[in-house]
Amino acid sequence: MRRAACAARDCHWEGETPAFAREAIDAGGRHSGRRWPLLAVADTRSSPWRVFGHGIDTMSFAWRDFDAGVALARSGGARPGSGDGRGAVPRSKGSADAGCEFGDERDAQCCDAASDSSLVPDVTTTATITPRPFDSGLWAAAESGQAPESLRDLVQATFRGEREDQLTVATVIADGCEPGERLAQAGAGAVSGFAWAGPIAVLRVGEADNAYTVAVWPTTEEGVYNLVGTVPVTDERWRRIERWLANSAPRVVPFVLNQADFEGVGAALAEHGRVEVSRLTARVLSDGSSYTRGWAEGRRAPRPTYTQALGEVEEFASVRTLTVHVGDLLSLHLRRQAGTTFYGGSFRLFEDVVLTALVGAAARRRSLLTGRERRAHARQEHAIAVQMPTGIFANAESISDLLEALCEQRGVGIAVLHRNPYLHVAVTDYLDGSNFDAFVTFDDRVLIYPGYRASVGALTRLTEHLAERFAAREVADVQASTPPTRDELFTTG
Repeated sequence: MRRAACAARDCHWEGETPAFAREAIDAGGRHSGRRWPLLAVADTRSSPWRVFGHGIDTMSFAWRDFDAGVALARSGGARPGSGDGRGAVPRSKGSADAGCEFGDERDAQCCDAASDSSLVPDVTTTATITPRPFDSGLWAAAESGQAPESLRDLVQATFRGEREDQLTVATVIADGCEPGERLAQAGAGAVSGFAWAGPIAVLRVGEADNAYTVAVWPTTEEGVYNLVGTVPVTDERWRRIERWLANSAPRVVPFVLNQADFEGVGAALAEHGRVEVSRLTARVLSDGSSYTRGWAEGRRAPRPTYTQALGEVEEFASVRTLTVHVGDLLSLHLRRQAGTTFYGGSFRLFEDVVLTALVGAAARRRSLLTGRERRAHARQEHAIAVQMPTGIFANAESISDLLEALCEQRGVGIAVLHRNPYLHVAVTDYLDGSNFDAFVTFDDRVLIYPGYRASVGALTRLTEHLAERFAAREVADVQASTPPTRDELFTTG
């Protein structure tokens, strides 16, 4: 096998694995309390994968080919320590635009895969995943360049009432770019096809029977799009799309619904029948832990209504997701991070009420955060408030948590200008140069004053991150604090 050199790795070899590499593998296995199978390194000609690089404390592996089923069968088990039945997979270690020189086609595929931040290829115990009719129909339309009549028509033509029929939707805000193209760039080697079905950007991910599609549907609101796919939101394949979305920020960003918007969906659905909740997930406000509650269907003890389910946890937790049923008309999954999944029933009702509500909330958020740049010689009369649960910033530890959360964002730097008795932080988004001043002067909100450059995408990313991290109730416009007068500054007493 000829050598492939990849700039993202530290060194590479071909043929027999060097002795120091064997020792590193053995040492790593002993340190973790188990011995890694030498199949991975002992004989690169007979094993289903090969070692092709190493770092100070890492080893890099690549499949000899991309037939996951064969590879799993030949390895005889799961990846060491995974505990989930997944085989070893190559991981990207380095920048997405790392340069590559290829010795053969398979090596080129491995290096292409490194540009995807997710695990490529996905290896599961299922040999193949039959493409859903929705995916096949949408990709066929994209290849012909013809747009479907509507999302509703495509769903009605391809959904057959089977358990697997579901449609996952995430509503996002775009800042001066084409979201489909940005996602395709972020996905790089994992995207096997990209085409336009009229105004709809369609990404084909994976190959052959394992392929699935993710489509970017424009909405009636400028800069608001729906990402649509048939893979479940909890599936690793959709997690991959979420990682691409995170890597597309701040040009394409998700957002968190205000509490009022979340409650409004239930109120709108209630006009069409009794709205019941069968499952709820939430985040406990005191310690950030998860809370899950389910209700079985029964005549003696009916499931709670939408309002009752929210009321059950409002004193101690923030609801993240709800599984909702509108009589026999509609079943869906609703997420606080602007998203939903259609499980069955009337897609017309789902589209007219739920999708319309998400798009409307996104349009309002985009309008709120547009044109907020500071102007020279003009006093800022308004600020952006991220309203949190009461008392969340009442102690020093919570302020430390806030600073840590700000630093968690990719490409963001902070400078603490003042910490006690109030917090003042300068925040810079190095991905597009946006800058903000963040203040905590109350124990339940963060005030954000945009700087001279403050893009919609960067503002959305910042407020979304804080809202998600601290279970915010609302992102809203508020009156800026009035600066003290000279007399107030020098008055004693």
